[in-house]
Amino acid sequence: MKFALIGHPVAGSLSPVLFRAAYNGAYAYDLIDEVSFDDAWARASAYDGFNVTAPFKTQVPAMMPRCDSSVLLSGCANTVIPGECCYNTDIDGVLGALADGGFFVPDGGRALVVGSGGAALAAWAALSPCMDVTFLARSAEKLCRFVDNPAFIPIGSQVPEADVVVYTLPSTAPVPVGLQLENAFVLEAEYKAPQLAGLCPRYISGRRWLLHQAVRAYELFTGESPDLKAMEAAL
Repeated sequence: MKFALIGHPVAGSLSPVLFRAAYNGAYAYDLIDEVSFDDAWARASAYDGFNVTAPFKTQVPAMMPRCDSSVLLSGCANTVIPGECCYNTDIDGVLGALADGGFFVPDGGRALVVGSGGAALAAWAALSPCMDVTFLARSAEKLCRFVDNPAFIPIGSQVPEADVVVYTLPSTAPVPVGLQLENAFVLEAEYKAPQLAGLCPRYISGRRWLLHQAVRAYELFTGESPDLKAMEAAL
């Protein structure tokens, strides 16, 4: 069996390192970097399974004969079994990373999700069943395609305090002014060039998100439990 990651850019992704560690190198895992989603999809369809990263996550569901409930909830997918089903294990990633950092999603409380892409939608899907979730983003246009009447604040506006902040903007985007991070648990999706590390006392690295979404994805790919300790050591 062989597996892959599609997206752009994907150079420097830790996914191949994690996958080799998960199964002691038993399966191949390739990086497919394409600007065009159609080109990436065509190449990846020859694989037994593949992961999806930015900017393609919201384009996956329309290509699939069946979508898991995690995809129906979030409107995007990061794990694909070609010809069968797609899944959003980023939801597992968010919940697992927050738990690692000592935050267990309460029944109530306030969450702020910064961004409007696939990672932001996964964070909303993970937190909204129990918390009041507000998006901070440039516009609500993209969000409204997937979320009914999202609570939304445009970047540049006054930002309220929250119990947890999930930050999904890329490293190329400036950090919005006025983020209230001192009293919040802060999970940042970007792990290669994080913007917020060192700026808040309860910071949770995106590497923990990457780990937990990968564990579930690799189980779906192979039907086998990956070696979690080896994956953590690889990180």
